[in-house]
Amino acid sequence: MSGGRHRRPEPVVDEPDVAAPAVDGPVAAARAVWPRGDRAPRADEAAAAAPTYVPRRARPEPVAPPAPVEPPVGEPPVTEARVKEPPVTEPPVTEPTTPGPAAPARSPLGPRGRRARARRVARRRRALAVRETVFLVLAAVLGAVLIKGFLVEAFYIPSGSMERTLHGCEGCSGNDRVLVWKLGARLGDPERGDIVVFGTEGTRYAEVSSERDVIKRVIGVGGDEVRCCDVEGRVVVNGEPLDEPYVYQDNHLAFGPLTVPEGQLWVMGDHRGDSQDSRYVGPIPVDNVVGRAFVRVWPLGRLGLLH
Repeated sequence: MSGGRHRRPEPVVDEPDVAAPAVDGPVAAARAVWPRGDRAPRADEAAAAAPTYVPRRARPEPVAPPAPVEPPVGEPPVTEARVKEPPVTEPPVTEPTTPGPAAPARSPLGPRGRRARARRVARRRRALAVRETVFLVLAAVLGAVLIKGFLVEAFYIPSGSMERTLHGCEGCSGNDRVLVWKLGARLGDPERGDIVVFGTEGTRYAEVSSERDVIKRVIGVGGDEVRCCDVEGRVVVNGEPLDEPYVYQDNHLAFGPLTVPEGQLWVMGDHRGDSQDSRYVGPIPVDNVVGRAFVRVWPLGRLGLLH
């Protein structure tokens, strides 16, 4: 160039790259992630920014599989048997059906055992029948005793003093039998017109008759005035003549007037011509009355109530 010296350009010399000193540890790791390039991270910054390195666990050394055992010569190789699982199937859906009559259960006993069991059952039944019979007999006897002692008792008519209301005669086989209500005598005194059975013990009847029990009709009770007879031959009680359609063969035997003592009864038979009664032996005590006859039960042809 004019007026000056021309400077020759300096040759460019390639300088070798100078490697940066190697930095190991957390500083180097922090530089890799450090966002600022103007300066290097301090040690505390590098420790905070560097990732935590966890050493890997040592892996176990691989174990070689066991060498296969060769079967002896002449034998087939042994193979592992696999169990084949059965396929899972759902049970078939069946419609409910009405069960039929159950078949009779077969006895596990043999013929001999069945016969022995049948004999045991028969013995038990016989024993049960015997016990029931004994119980029924005892109950019947006890009931009869209670009934006869306190409620009802049957009596046999031995004579004809109550004809024709009650039939009876000595040595006859068709004499009447009656039932006597005994409880009524304990609850209250007999009334006029009742047919009663009474005991003769302690009375004048025992002097003229061997009978222990006598059946008659009540004509008057304690306090009544009785007499016989009015102009028509009827018995009069308290001034009133009695209407007695039951009387049979009346002999119109006269008596009275007299007053029946308290606690006693004036009794007479329906067959007035054949009856030993209060006209001959006087009144009888109420305490001797056994009960009131209310029904004729034998013979069946004469079954009926007594009035």
